[in-house]
Amino acid sequence: MEVEVVKALPWLALPLTIAAWVLTVLTGEALLSGPYEDRTCQTECVKTLFFSGLGVTIGAVVLAALALIGSNSRVLTFVILGFAAPLAAVYATIILVGNLA
Repeated sequence: MEVEVVKALPWLALPLTIAAWVLTVLTGEALLSGPYEDRTCQTECVKTLFFSGLGVTIGAVVLAALALIGSNSRVLTFVILGFAAPLAAVYATIILVGNLA
């Protein structure tokens, strides 16, 4: 039973990585969509998009790391980490700058 779960981890991390990138792009689009008063997505909406993207990114990185530890499909796992790790770095930088500013 454990072998099937480990083999499925990269395939679970892949849609999470795609969803994380989509949420990040939607967050950026909402922030850059014009003056604050004219936006359809204001503070609560942007906050929801940001923290949803952060959570999905953390989930994707954790699943990919677990897949890297025990999976045989290392190429797929490295590709997923290649897309998820920079995104995690973006979120870490935003949080760090936000706390230091």
